[in-house]
Amino acid sequence: MKKTYVDGIGSLYGGSYDEVTVSGIGKLKGDLKANKLNVDGMFKSKGRIEADSFINDGMSRIYGDVKVGELRIDGMFKARCSKIEADSIYCDGIIVCTGEVSADNVEIEGLCSIAELYGDKIKIQYNASANNTVNIPGFFKSAANSFFGRPVSTQYSLVDTIECTDLEADRLKVNTIKANNVTLGPDCVVDYLECNGKLEIDPSCKIGKTNKDIKTESHNCQNGNRGTANTEVTIDKIIEDKNLDKTAPQVQEIIKKYQAGKITLNEVKLMLDALNPK
Repeated sequence: MKKTYVDGIGSLYGGSYDEVTVSGIGKLKGDLKANKLNVDGMFKSKGRIEADSFINDGMSRIYGDVKVGELRIDGMFKARCSKIEADSIYCDGIIVCTGEVSADNVEIEGLCSIAELYGDKIKIQYNASANNTVNIPGFFKSAANSFFGRPVSTQYSLVDTIECTDLEADRLKVNTIKANNVTLGPDCVVDYLECNGKLEIDPSCKIGKTNKDIKTESHNCQNGNRGTANTEVTIDKIIEDKNLDKTAPQVQEIIKKYQAGKITLNEVKLMLDALNPK
């Protein structure tokens, strides 16, 4: 397979490559498949990208879907109306996506603003006071939201929805979290939190609503006390509280779905409520 380089100003019309390197100004007009895609300059893509690795040290503007093994971002990566899929994502720069981002492992230490973020293990830790803080130049701040297509902040990571197995985050503002295990460090702001396993919350966090399966003193997060999850709720206790026959076929079917990991305890409650609406 061939290699191609864009050192000045040039266009790519798609195709299959071993390695593509953009160190100047490059534009992708077709669908691209490559083992490696390296961006050190400015890159604009309107086609679909498939690659084993996508290393972005420059500035990328993405308007098509991306499916890669590894995505590493040390520069600026902006995706509009796109779906980003990867095995692993590491960001020490800026990532903004108006669509969906999904990966088995996500680690963001830079600045992010994402509509939908899905994964197995997600870690978001943005230190706004660190020396390596991501800065947006003053002349650009007023137009930043228009340029990115989403609100951006140099103080918080911004995400609309997060769904994952394990979440660890600091300085995160998020509308909805749905996860099995959640660790929220300093200065997180969450509108709705749904957690079915271990939950740890820093005293500085501000939590709005939680799902019924969690009994947290969420209001105490604002008053200096740590919220703690109550994981004693079990499917047997739910069935007992609703005076249902555990051996009944419909109840057994719900139990099987829960044990297979297909539904959460909150969904179990809703399904059992439908069997016993009283």
